[in-house]
Amino acid sequence: MAAILVLICIAVFLAYVRRKPEALTDLMMRQVERNFASDVTLEEKEKLRAAYADFRKRLQERRVGSEPVERLRSILSSAGGSIGRDQVRELTQVFSGAAAPPPAGASSRAPTSSTPALAPSPAP
Repeated sequence: MAAILVLICIAVFLAYVRRKPEALTDLMMRQVERNFASDVTLEEKEKLRAAYADFRKRLQERRVGSEPVERLRSILSSAGGSIGRDQVRELTQVFSGAAAPPPAGASSRAPTSSTPALAPSPAP
């Protein structure tokens, strides 16, 4: 019975995170903010917060893939408790890159063929 309850809780959590992915990244950012190393400057913190705000907005709009979130998780797991300048700069780059609009002319669709469609043959 306890295993079923745990599975239900996990399913509800996963459904919530799929609907509101920013909830998970907000938790991660709170962890970052609690663990800034002493060498991180106020300017670096502000740049990170601004980059995250833009990233979060695009995440809510469903315009961010899973790769930046995976990168965030990777950076946090390798930090070892304290988030230093290098990690802050890397996180800022991840958020800025993910929040940037795609280059002009870029499309997520597969390229289409330039060959014209053939007209059907007349029936004999």
